[in-house]
Amino acid sequence: MALLYNHYSAAGTSKQEETTLSFTSPSQGDTFDFSVTVRLSRISGAKRRGFTPWGSSAELKEQAREIIRSTVRSATRQYPILEPDRAEKEVNLCLDRELSHPSPLLPGWRAQVELTLPDEVKEPRRRHLNAMFEIEARATETERRMKTLRESRATCERFLSEAMDSWMARYAIQLGEDPQNAAVILQDMLNERRDSARDLLDLLGKIVAAQTSANVYDLVIASESALRKSFERLGVPLPPPDPESLFAPVGASV
Repeated sequence: MALLYNHYSAAGTSKQEETTLSFTSPSQGDTFDFSVTVRLSRISGAKRRGFTPWGSSAELKEQAREIIRSTVRSATRQYPILEPDRAEKEVNLCLDRELSHPSPLLPGWRAQVELTLPDEVKEPRRRHLNAMFEIEARATETERRMKTLRESRATCERFLSEAMDSWMARYAIQLGEDPQNAAVILQDMLNERRDSARDLLDLLGKIVAAQTSANVYDLVIASESALRKSFERLGVPLPPPDPESLFAPVGASV
């Protein structure tokens, strides 16, 4: 533990007396040590201009140092090295109680303690936080990209669904990409409609011609006669054809 400096500054009829102590204090389990800075301060009257913060006795000075040091060490040993904020709060409370004793060793003095982590703890903690930051950044970016893709997919699905219901969709896309050629695109669309109508009429003509050339009546009569002859050869008796039926042989109705 080292006494870093003593400082006095005049302010009217009073002066600020300050002393800073710096040392290390063990954490819970004595595995790592907190870095401790204790700032002692006191406003003294003008009549105490020659007053030194530790008094004139070297023994008194060492006694005060030991009280502060033991108080801080007892408090920090209750907390893990990764909880410097809680340990710092507890240390300040303990020193306030110690300096507020009815017969304090340092009358009128107040202490402010700051705890910091040692380098062997800071470095791996920095690496851990950096790694966590990179992971979270990648996760955020992935989530943003997935959201954009989802919105883009939904938009494309709506577009394709609408395009399936309209034969003009292809020409509408062409017109949007090249509005200067509107006349050409319109003419291509009309030509396609005309060609499609011509193909449809040709198909209907072929169907009508095929139906006209087929004698459906003769086909049914032939099938009826073939079935009766087949059953007769098998010995299966069949009722005579109805003479009133349209499919009865011509000779049967005479």
